[in-house]
Amino acid sequence: MADKNYLDSLKILASPKKIKLKERTEVFLQESKIQKPKVLKEIFVQSSEIASMEQGVERDRQILRLAIIAELDASNLYEKLSALAENDAIKEILLDVSKEEKTHVGEFHYALKKMDEEYDEEIDTGEEEVEDMTDEEDFDIDENF
Repeated sequence: MADKNYLDSLKILASPKKIKLKERTEVFLQESKIQKPKVLKEIFVQSSEIASMEQGVERDRQILRLAIIAELDASNLYEKLSALAENDAIKEILLDVSKEEKTHVGEFHYALKKMDEEYDEEIDTGEEEVEDMTDEEDFDIDENF
């Protein structure tokens, strides 16, 4: 049976009351005894800073950058949890969700490239530099790694 504190904390997280999501999440993490990842804490801090920015293109760019960070963090978390899981179905689900998070990264990355010319140029330059200094086989993946 699930821990009563955990179930109570889930009720708080899903509460329809007009409690800010950040506050509900903080209570959930505290009540369920789950350690909040440092990156998640930083995402909360940055989202508060973004909310105080003047509306406009730069605010939207910052939102996209933060969204990329959050998706990468989520993907990494699911991969780590998959490695810990003993049930093969759970492992498969976690890896599938991790893959979906990578799709979200691609979506946000595409939007950011369209909104930030310097970012777009620097990404392209970085790709060209790596192509010049490496061969395709340098990136062959050994499945048994």
